[in-house]
Amino acid sequence: MRWLAVAVWLVVAVVLYWLGLLFGLNSSQWDWWEGGCIACAGLAFVLAGTSARPPRRVLRPPAAAGAAGLVAVGASTALMASRYSEPYAGPLLWPHVLACVAAVGLAVVLVYAWAATLPR
Repeated sequence: MRWLAVAVWLVVAVVLYWLGLLFGLNSSQWDWWEGGCIACAGLAFVLAGTSARPPRRVLRPPAAAGAAGLVAVGASTALMASRYSEPYAGPLLWPHVLACVAAVGLAVVLVYAWAATLPR
């Protein structure tokens, strides 16, 4: 069962890395999105390694944490796509802030999913 968890986390890492490369094909307002996805792919890779040897005791985060992370990712992505998608030539402060919000939300979702799947 542990190896299945490792395989799933490695697939998640590859998908996030691919998504980061996809964001990199767009213009400069998507640069931080690329970095956020690749950073979260690294986090998923680390979680894959810890899934092979789960810790003895882990605090289980509340389900609201995972839901809040999903809301952060969805809302920031929707706002980015609707207001700051191409062509956009304005200041890049808000696209970068939205990318940071999405990356933090995605990291929260990944950690929540990892902690929720550990054996009790």
